[in-house]
Amino acid sequence: MVHVQLLVSAVAQGDEYTIPSNWRKPAFSLPPSQRTSIAQIAINTLTNTIDINNGTNSALNTWQSANVLADIAQLDYVSNTKENHILVQQSVAAFRNGHPAFFDTQIPRNVTSDPLMWGLAAFYGARAYNDTGLLATSISVWSLVQQYVVDDQDTASGTQPTDKNGTFRTNCSSNINAGAVFWQATSPDDYTTNAETVGAYVALSAHLWEATGNKTYLDSAEQSAQFMYTHMYTDDLQIIQDTFDLATCTVTGQLEWTYNQGFFMEGLSFLSNAPLATNSTWTSLLRTLEATNFDPSQNLVVFNYRNVFIRALLEIWSRTSSSDPMASFIEAFVAVQFNALQDLASDDNTNYSPVWTGPPLPVMAPWGQLAAVPVLNAAVHMALHLSNTNNSAKGVPTPTPIAAPSGAPSSGSNASNASESLSSSAIAGIITGLLAGAILASALVVSVRRYKRHIASDEKEWQLAVHVQPFESSALYQQPAETEGASERVQMGSEREHIRGHDAGEDVERPLSTLPDRVQPPIPSPSAARAPNEGFIDELAEQVLERIRRREEPPAYSQR
Repeated sequence: MVHVQLLVSAVAQGDEYTIPSNWRKPAFSLPPSQRTSIAQIAINTLTNTIDINNGTNSALNTWQSANVLADIAQLDYVSNTKENHILVQQSVAAFRNGHPAFFDTQIPRNVTSDPLMWGLAAFYGARAYNDTGLLATSISVWSLVQQYVVDDQDTASGTQPTDKNGTFRTNCSSNINAGAVFWQATSPDDYTTNAETVGAYVALSAHLWEATGNKTYLDSAEQSAQFMYTHMYTDDLQIIQDTFDLATCTVTGQLEWTYNQGFFMEGLSFLSNAPLATNSTWTSLLRTLEATNFDPSQNLVVFNYRNVFIRALLEIWSRTSSSDPMASFIEAFVAVQFNALQDLASDDNTNYSPVWTGPPLPVMAPWGQLAAVPVLNAAVHMALHLSNTNNSAKGVPTPTPIAAPSGAPSSGSNASNASESLSSSAIAGIITGLLAGAILASALVVSVRRYKRHIASDEKEWQLAVHVQPFESSALYQQPAETEGASERVQMGSEREHIRGHDAGEDVERPLSTLPDRVQPPIPSPSAARAPNEGFIDELAEQVLERIRRREEPPAYSQR
């Protein structure tokens, strides 16, 4: 397994960014056509494994399978083609036919992070192919998830009118619970939310705002982002933590994962360009890789957590001016990853190991391909931009605005400025604390057990690896045992994305809602929390810089 190490370089005013000399190959050498060919070959190895009858890959879980479709659509988007339109369209429809609400009954059952990932995959398809049907699906998923979102009324009463049969606390710090998204949809006494879920909700809401111009989506993204800042953002590490329990007002999952940061950053890349954004201080971005001892031949879904993070970085890069030095850092980082994939993780530029420092695997592993594809897509996007240098912003091709689907809410605001170029300060002002915290946390080595996220009875069922570092896998997962009725479920690979509860193969406790035929997002209360102000960001940046001054830099990417 490869874990991501981050380093923020604090420099004098003037935004001088220097790429360290010890980075391995921080520049691209392959022409655009060859990068596109490499990415398409990697995509083809995944498309050939999709079961068109259910839209999934049997070697992957359903969350990973949604990421496969997301990355397939993303390649078509950045290369401005429609080669895989039918595949993405039919796969999303096939999964929806078997799972009307996009929930999955495998371990863990009925978690809202699943439909949110499928909603994002549908949106990426809608954006790539100008497909109103896929856009309608993503809007429907968003509307379905609304019943698990805590609003101002829920916050005041400590109750939530879904399947919850108890109450949660109304006096948590700052008394801001609005914007939380419950992770467990059908567990009546579970009041936890996690960054995987609420972060994906922020990202989906932000995408829908940009696509439709409806400010309700923007308000929802902002409110949930504020919740994450208030309850899941740690001052010590300046990072988004994993799980927050509204019943106890405590963080219950203290590990940090790349996808937690990635979903949040993806949403913030839009919020920083929205009418509500604040401008603040500067930062630079750098990432390096370091090998660990995980077995790349076993499917660990954490190999694919990086997908979300890389996609988020590309969204930020796409909204950064070509002349902005911050863009050079992101490009250099992607080049390091891309060159490692070609030189170290693959023998033939076809099959990729999920361990990017190698060695290559003798056979194709879907999770290795899936981990590599976002980097390959980013390399294609950056290459194709070279032929469009007259555009000050590096946005990917946008053929025709997506028409509003039948039943979609009318636009509440004009988002026509959503593709304008941003300065690094506009983006960095919002994400400074998040990125710098991830950097500082990843320099620490933490030995813990990734242990029973919610249900104590799982202790004897799952065997966990002991050694864990921030942003990397902590568990070797077991495939759920086949039980009676398993044929009705989508076949999966060697594990579910998390060890978060419930026995393998159990049936769903209660039926879930299906997606509504018509969708209308609720109007947030005027008292919805707003984004942190500029003073907060400035103070946060000062804290980050002081912490950086007191620490040594993490080791650089190996010179192999």
